Amino acid sequence: MSGPSIDVGSGDDTHANALFARAATASARARRRRAAEVRDLLSDGDVRLDDRTRTAAAACLDGIVGALDAMIRARAVGDLTERGANEAAAQVSAAKIDMTSALADGGILSETALIEEVLGRVGEALLTERLPIDASGDADAPGLVLRLAGSRDAKIADAARALMTADAARRAEIEGEPSTGDLPSALRAHLAWPMAAILRGHLPYDPVLDAALAHAAAQVVGSIGEVHPLEATAMRLAKAMHLDANELPVLVVEALDDRRLSLATALIARAMATDYSVVRELLLDPEGERLWLTLRALGFDRRAIARVGFLLCEADARRSTDAFADTLDLVMAVPVEAAAAAVAEIRLPHAFRDTLHLLRQRGIA
Repeated sequence: MSGPSIDVGSGDDTHANALFARAATASARARRRRAAEVRDLLSDGDVRLDDRTRTAAAACLDGIVGALDAMIRARAVGDLTERGANEAAAQVSAAKIDMTSALADGGILSETALIEEVLGRVGEALLTERLPIDASGDADAPGLVLRLAGSRDAKIADAARALMTADAARRAEIEGEPSTGDLPSALRAHLAWPMAAILRGHLPYDPVLDAALAHAAAQVVGSIGEVHPLEATAMRLAKAMHLDANELPVLVVEALDDRRLSLATALIARAMATDYSVVRELLLDPEGERLWLTLRALGFDRRAIARVGFLLCEADARRSTDAFADTLDLVMAVPVEAAAAAVAEIRLPHAFRDTLHLLRQRGIA
């Protein structure tokens, strides 16, 4: 299915239509690229991912598994101890299992959504790490998030402090330090139940133990509110800020200058009324057409889009500064309304977009 017919106004719109065409197929290209990355991470074949990404993704996945394993065991041990089943509690604590390997052997880690989430987190963390340090201002001046943490608005201040904590935790997770296990509930369920079953398989049969492990897994699946994922925390801050259209470009650029990619992502997602993960995908896509049109749809001026593009080109070696400069002229020639129409699909629910993609692949939609 081709994209919608979009009126770009009078004049020669050949180049603009070419931009729309590239943007319309960018989602499919990004899906193919991510699918290849997923296959690479799960295989021992030819490497597509760079070593840094592969190592960080493996550390991130192992950390998440380790955190969930610890949660399940802790809850099961607590339950068993309360029941007076001290021997079973000791067995749960002492069981030696390479849980990541066990899950991999069972095919549990082959779930595309799980690997996409891990690669998205790692890609965001590494891109953040590579963003240039802003040397244009006062080196001693506090960054954007630090200033927000001192806001008189308690909601903004609390959310900003929570974001700093979540940012630090995510960076540590990518470096292989203990994870908080802050996965979406569906992915928690995908891992927690098999993990409880694997743990059960390494222990003697005991109905009380079975009940404790099942209860522990259910608690872990439902305990998403006990941790504060970076993505949700950033969205909470973006919502608390109540930005108008004129403030948004300035603060997105400032967030990137502050090397707070999570906040920039959340601000754009909030303004576009879409999911954090959707905008993260746009920021990580080296081709960029969908991102530039999204920023244009939000009313970003040339200076703001140019700054975002420069920062991302500096941080991502896959991006070409020259290609971006050529594209920028095309983007700025597109009316805001036409840009909004071109990227309207990213506002749709994730499941709906996935279904549309599947139907298009089959030539149905």
